[in-house]
Parts: sequence; C-alpha cells; structure tokens
Amino acid sequence: MLKGTGEARAAVLALCAAFTALSVAGEPPPEPPEKPWRPFPEIAEILWYEGFESPTHSGGNGAPSEEQTAPPGHRSFKLGMKEKNMHMTGSLGKAKIPGPLDPNLVFVQFMIWSDELGKITTTFNETSGELQNVEMISKAKAWVPVVMKLGDHRSPKNRAKAGQVCSGYSITVTSRSNAACNVYVDDIIITYGAKPEFLMPRFGNILKQLAEITRTVGKDGFNYTPQGNDMLRAAAKASPRKRKPKTIVVLPGAPADGEALVKALTAAASKPKPQGFTFIAATAPDGTPVGGFEDAQTLLSYNLQKYEAEVALIFFSNADATKFSRLFESAQGFLLRALDMGAVPILCLPHSAAGDKAKADSFIGGMLRLANEASVPWIDANAAIAKQQANALDGNNELNAAAMEALLAIAFNAVKHVDAQLHKK
Repeated sequence: MLKGTGEARAAVLALCAAFTALSVAGEPPPEPPEKPWRPFPEIAEILWYEGFESPTHSGGNGAPSEEQTAPPGHRSFKLGMKEKNMHMTGSLGKAKIPGPLDPNLVFVQFMIWSDELGKITTTFNETSGELQNVEMISKAKAWVPVVMKLGDHRSPKNRAKAGQVCSGYSITVTSRSNAACNVYVDDIIITYGAKPEFLMPRFGNILKQLAEITRTVGKDGFNYTPQGNDMLRAAAKASPRKRKPKTIVVLPGAPADGEALVKALTAAASKPKPQGFTFIAATAPDGTPVGGFEDAQTLLSYNLQKYEAEVALIFFSNADATKFSRLFESAQGFLLRALDMGAVPILCLPHSAAGDKAKADSFIGGMLRLANEASVPWIDANAAIAKQQANALDGNNELNAAAMEALLAIAFNAVKHVDAQLHKK
C-alpha cells in the first residue's frame, strides 16, 4: 500500500510538472533588468563626468576656454557673470543621480582655478527644489580640487535622499572682494562608493586616452572628439562595403581648385617620407571637375562609391557661405549618406573675415551644428588665417595661396589623425 501511494504521488507530481511546462511553453523569458547608464562602463563607480572637450558639453552661462586647462585635457570652462558672481550651469543628461543610491556615498569633485579666494556654492536641481552646499576656494591662481558629498546638499525644506533624480547643476563663485574675476572649472566627476581620488589610477588612464584622441580648433585647427571617434569607428565597422584605407576624395570649394588641392596634399603627405595616402579630386560621371556646396549634395556619394574612399575632405568657399547661408540644413543628407557608406566626411568650413559676414557666420554656425550632431570632424579656416586676416584673401574674398597653404597643413593633419584613430587596435 505504501508503494502504491508513492507511485500515485509520483504520478501526480509528474502531471503537475507537465502542466506547468505546458502553461509556460512559448512564453519568452523575462527581460533582465536594464543596467544603469554609466559614462565609462569599465568603471561602474563613475556616475557622471564632464571635461568640456566635446562641442556638445553640458556647460551653460560661460564658454569653453583654452586659457587655463587642467592636464591632461585641452579645455576647461570659463564661468560667466550672474549679477556680481561668476556662475555656470549644466545638465546631467542620462545620469539618474542619486536615483536608488545613498547620497551620502555619492561624491562630487571638480577642479577650479580662480583669480581670487572666495566662496563656491554648488547647486543640484531636483524636482522638489534646489539642493545647495558651500565650500571655500583654498588657493588662488592655481588649479585646486573641490570635493563634497551629494548628501551635504540641502535646502531649508529638503535634503538629498535616495529616490531623487537631479536634472542639472550649477556652480557659483563669490569672490572675497565681491568683484568680477576669472574662474575656470574642469573635470567635474560624480562617483559612488569611492572618492574620485581613489579611482584616478584607472580613470587617469582613460583621461589620457581621451586626450590623445581629442583635437580642438584652438590648438590644432580642427575638431575631433572621443564621442565622434567611437561613432565613426562603429559606422565604418557596420558598413557592408569595406573602403580603401588612406584613400581620400577631395571635393574643393570650386571645381577649378581640385587638382591644385590634390597636388598640395600629396606633397604634404610625402614629407619627410611618403606616408601611403592617395588624394583624388572629385569628378562628375563624365570626368569633369566638381566643387562647391551643390556638388557636395549631388556627387559626394558617387565619388565615394567610385573610388571606395575611406575619407572625404570637403571644402566650402566664402561664396558657398554667402549663397547658402539659409540652406545649410540640406548638408545633413550628404553627411549621413557618407557615414552610412562607412566613410568619414571632414568638413573644411569657410572663413568669415570679409564679405557678407552675417551670412558667412550663419552658414558656418549651421554647418557646425550639423557636424557636431553627426559627430564628424571639422576644420576652421578662420583658425588657419588668424595671424594673417586681411592679408589672407584674394580679390574674390577667397583664401590666397599663402592662406590656403596654412589651411591645407591643418587639413592634412586632420586626415592623418582620422586615419590613425580609425585603424587603432
């Protein structure tokens, strides 16, 4: 009887198991919980970071500056004025701080340089109001760290606590003299569970790598960012058609300039010895030379496909800027098509030193926005002629031979840098 009871029990259990299996058959497994966003996944303790190297930095009420920089970066952020104080604002973007984390274990650190000693008020904007903390500048005319906990921030009716999400921040400096002074901020970092100083051996290596990738107009004449580098490498990898390394299509600002630009760039690529680059002037299907904004729209993809070029060096003239000052939005199409083909477009923007400056500035500003949104590199002709200005132009308000030589030196450095980053292992 016991044996029969055991057999019956086993049968019931088997039926239950079969029923359970049938009831869940075909149902997808539950989705794993989404991992929280981190700016550097390899260092999970870092919740957010801003070094002001990217054109799409978070800073507001001020401007990026190369006057004072905290190594290894190229730029810091110079605070603007607000009443008698120096003040900046910023967004925390995708970060959810503190979110479920204990704010007493969330550390905030930044570097600051100020003409004068004074008071620093940091503010985090939370849905129920502002949370503030006050620190003092420990030394004037030197880069010094400021470290605090998010849990130190409070208001008369509120304090930092788990469950909140801060959308933005601000930093306000009140000088001891209550007068305006020069204040720069750099390397804002928010961490959890460890003070930033304890993460610096690992994070310092990342910052060094980012600095090696980054190029800025002020120091290099062209712009290239780590974020753009990641996107360009991913686009090249995703393209089904592999392109020829070191092959560059050159689309000049005017059709007649193509061969001269190719000749000058080829000569630059041969010093001090040949570096393997091939520059090709863009053409129409019938072989005639092309150039200018309109030809970039219609013939860039054709040339990238024909020559299987990995890079397109696209020059815009001052005449382009004047004619297309309000039509620059259409450039987004040929930029995205080039990226979809696995190629890197490098934009060489025109100068605004003469002619219709308002139209030129409108065109340049619009193209800058498109380039930064697409994360593509760009070259600033104004930087190339900064020391020449009035002596840099010909009778048509285009760059003369000497100015073009300076611009092409920057362009070739941009091409070399893009090539090195695309093929870095």
